[in-house]
Amino acid sequence: MRYLHFGFLAFVLLLLTAACSDDTSKEVPVTIVTQVDFSGQTVVGTFEVTEGADVLQCSSGTFEDEFVTAGNILKVFTCESGSNEGTFTATFAPSESAPGPGDLNGPWSVVESSGDFVGLEGGGDFSVVFSPDGSEGVETLTGDIKYSAAPATAAAPATTSTTAAPATTATAAPPTVGGGDLDEFEPFADGTYTMGQLGVPVTFTVTGEWHTQPVGPGFFVITTPDSRGPGDHDIVAMAPTQLFNAATGEPLPADDDLAGWLDSVPATATVSEVTVGEIGGFATTVFTVDTGDEIVYFVDVDGEFGQSFDSGFIYEVHWVEHPDGPIAFVIGTPIDDLAWLDTARSVVETIELG
Repeated sequence: MRYLHFGFLAFVLLLLTAACSDDTSKEVPVTIVTQVDFSGQTVVGTFEVTEGADVLQCSSGTFEDEFVTAGNILKVFTCESGSNEGTFTATFAPSESAPGPGDLNGPWSVVESSGDFVGLEGGGDFSVVFSPDGSEGVETLTGDIKYSAAPATAAAPATTSTTAAPATTATAAPPTVGGGDLDEFEPFADGTYTMGQLGVPVTFTVTGEWHTQPVGPGFFVITTPDSRGPGDHDIVAMAPTQLFNAATGEPLPADDDLAGWLDSVPATATVSEVTVGEIGGFATTVFTVDTGDEIVYFVDVDGEFGQSFDSGFIYEVHWVEHPDGPIAFVIGTPIDDLAWLDTARSVVETIELG
């Protein structure tokens, strides 16, 4: 999938962090440049270490990105040229509003390493520049790395498979999305599906090309196959546990509701007229958000999954007042493709709640 691809830069940095030196406890600078392919179902590419390869003991290799949550991407890097063996994982948070030279910019940090790179630590800044058609990109990752412990001896990296069989619609009951017949990061065919992650069963029907994205307790994401990140042709379903001040990102008091969040929206953002409808027989508040030039903070789910609104996108929120707690369905689309809202609404309109 193409959902957030910048995690691989972080991975590159991880590789750098794994570098062996005479004093691996000292931080050393690294620069990694990647060539990213966004055209396939999985975001992959190659990387080159342009600074710090002698410390990393890896000069180039390949990577694969994994989208975890909105604003949280992981990249797994595999070294193919150098004396060190193993894989490296880093997390990054790309944003259009973060300062930097790229189309998206943000921080990165090392979160996992294996083989000769065990003990890698590091972080810094990354940026990505997309090709005109968005099918390719170049990422530049800079920062500092060090070892927190002596690297382990090389070990062959374990191989894993993320491929799951697509759901079938021949069964009497709709297939379950996430942990069932259809796993995350998979395409799925026309049909009716059930999400069990939100505490109540959520059934919906799709036609056309759709992919699952991350799935976890309290949230679920589906996108078009050409989505490049959060807000880009996606529908985020979640059971929020915390509302944030829209302007500052500070948690709102526990007794605050959606009206309190709406009151906190900064003047730089635009919220459409709020209307009330229903989803699955439950009262639903509907509105759209245009953030202007600033991030607008929204909600999270038990500290594991967050939703904020970024510049360059339009978000349509469907906030369901369910007896077991609020449920939110958030449509995101680039500001230059508002017609896609109708495509996403055709899915939201089919939702039934258990």
